[in-house]
Amino acid sequence: MNPYSNDILEYKNAHGKIIILYDDDERLASQAATTMCERGFENLFMLSGGLKVLAQKFPEGLITGSLPASCQQALPPGSARKRSSPKMPPAPAENKWRFTPEDLKKIEYYLEEDQGPADNPSKIF
Repeated sequence: MNPYSNDILEYKNAHGKIIILYDDDERLASQAATTMCERGFENLFMLSGGLKVLAQKFPEGLITGSLPASCQQALPPGSARKRSSPKMPPAPAENKWRFTPEDLKKIEYYLEEDQGPADNPSKIF
């Protein structure tokens, strides 16, 4: 029995293709990545931290479609709004094959914000 779909097998070790595994919080993806590596997948990467961390670090530009409710950022305790606003339904998923120049600018901005200024090297004490 082959547990992989034809789509996955089409990408297995294909030149110029990568497979990225992810889940909400990295619990299941790590097990799947281990199994797939043991079965010969060499172009496999796992999203460290899962979708929760990705959504926090890159609120726009990188993720297409809507995030599962379990990955949505919750308000910190004590910061609840006095009036509850009606919840808007999630936006429909985008059908996107490439990043636009605007997406790349957003990604670059959030990377720089996360890593700090490039001209200020970190110090180890």
